Amino acid sequence: MGCTLSRTQDENRVEQVLAHLGDTFVFVPGLRLPKSVKLNTALGGFMSNELLERFAILRARIITVSARGYFPAKSVKRKKQTHGRMNVLALQKALEDYLPLLQGLTEQGCYCSAVEFAWNNQEDEKEETVLPSANYELLSVLHLLGMLLMLEANRTLTPKSPEAGHPAKVSEEDKKEAIETLLKSARVLERAITIIDCEDPELKTELPMDLQIAVLKALQMQALGQVVEIQLGFAIENVSATLAVKRRLACEEVGYWQQALDNLTEVNLSDYWGKKHVLYLKWKSAEAKAAAYYYHGLILDERNEEKEHANATCSLKAAKRLLKDSLKLREEFSAAAPPTRAPPLWGAAKYLGEKIPRDSHRRSFGTEDVHGLHKNSTRTPELPNFALSLKAEVYELPPIDEAWLFETAAKFDQQSVDERPQDKLGSKINKPLPTEDAWLRETASKFEQSMDERTRNKSRSKMNP
Repeated sequence: MGCTLSRTQDENRVEQVLAHLGDTFVFVPGLRLPKSVKLNTALGGFMSNELLERFAILRARIITVSARGYFPAKSVKRKKQTHGRMNVLALQKALEDYLPLLQGLTEQGCYCSAVEFAWNNQEDEKEETVLPSANYELLSVLHLLGMLLMLEANRTLTPKSPEAGHPAKVSEEDKKEAIETLLKSARVLERAITIIDCEDPELKTELPMDLQIAVLKALQMQALGQVVEIQLGFAIENVSATLAVKRRLACEEVGYWQQALDNLTEVNLSDYWGKKHVLYLKWKSAEAKAAAYYYHGLILDERNEEKEHANATCSLKAAKRLLKDSLKLREEFSAAAPPTRAPPLWGAAKYLGEKIPRDSHRRSFGTEDVHGLHKNSTRTPELPNFALSLKAEVYELPPIDEAWLFETAAKFDQQSVDERPQDKLGSKINKPLPTEDAWLRETASKFEQSMDERTRNKSRSKMNP
């Protein structure tokens, strides 16, 4: 089921977030934000007033924080970044506080479908999806949490304001922090995928495109691909890292971006965020292939065989062509709606953007003069097929809130009260239910009294034959 309502206000909110982010180092295809729902009407007769009030407060907090706007400060760039991070972290905290209570609702059988939860969409043609499912709410919360982690990684990878006489740069600590954040995002998305796999087919067909398994897998592969991209940058900076290590990292990065692109093109996305997301993956895939062919060409060039020298030349030419394609796709991505600023090249991309054209030209010139092979070598060699070593573990959901245990105990006690005998006026006999130990003691006492009574009866019968 779905509803089509005005999306202008939500679009403005989400675009405001990304517009103030500045450069896009980690792309986030919009934010799915929750809508208000009538919890009192749906759950009023099911849970206690205290639990219902807490449930409503925690969900309303998510809506309030997401509606607050992330980057309202405009005067000082540093202040704007700090304030934006505080709001993103506040929304993360609101989601994490809501999860334990929400999990309890997913365990309540028929009451899982008591509330029609509403969230807006970003990559789906439908502007909003409303489903009577607590699992849909859980999936939406996990998706938003994963996207916020990507936003945080983007902020971490944004170069800090340059100091006097020094260019803006990203510290090694910030890169390592971004890796941890991206890995957590991949774990959260893996949890969402496992939840969908365990659900009934009917819910799967009703989920919006944003929550389809193919889209979630694409986002997960994107996060892992960006982790490997940072690792490749570390390897380039490490003088002891071999060409083989750099080639393997570059080839693995190609694998992650290709899987992300393959998954995303399986589904029918909107022309808004969906189109921009595809362009981003194409850009990063071409950039990774350029790096892979560059290092593959350098390794082939070390071998003392004419055929390998020719393949090396073709690989370096391919790297140069793919680098040019990636720069073009980068501009197309930035211009696509909603428009974003083209980020500066950094890390591995910046290094290879300088090395590939120079080495490719030098290698092509040397081959033409010495071997004369470049004219006959037009076929680009295949890249090595390495297994992808980085896997996302499943995000561990927090334990169910203890309030549900008390709620269940209270229901059991009330049910026991309803089953107690009535007096002559029809009122429940207010006799407390004994604990297991008390019941055993009471049963033993009654048994002893019964045995004593039988013994006394036998004595009376002997005295009065």
